[in-house]
Amino acid sequence: MDANEAVVFVIALLGLAPVIVAYARYRSTSLFFLGYVALLVGAAATIAESFVLPDVLNVVEHGVGIALAGALFACAAVRSHTRTAALLREVRHGRRA
Repeated sequence: MDANEAVVFVIALLGLAPVIVAYARYRSTSLFFLGYVALLVGAAATIAESFVLPDVLNVVEHGVGIALAGALFACAAVRSHTRTAALLREVRHGRRA
């Protein structure tokens, strides 16, 4: 296990608190929340692969921690953009105060 891997995991774990608060407050952040959890799973798999099942956990690290997290963050960004654009259209057309 590399010390940098442990630092990344600890920082990601500390960053989970505001993500949980945002998810509890705004349920529309569910894709962002899931993406962040996928990052945490990948970081944990990175550390664990030094001790057990290196081949399996390497797939988890890259498949969940990188690929799935990236896809979820991309979907969250598209959803956020779509909602923001729709809201701006409503405001511009006087349908929303």
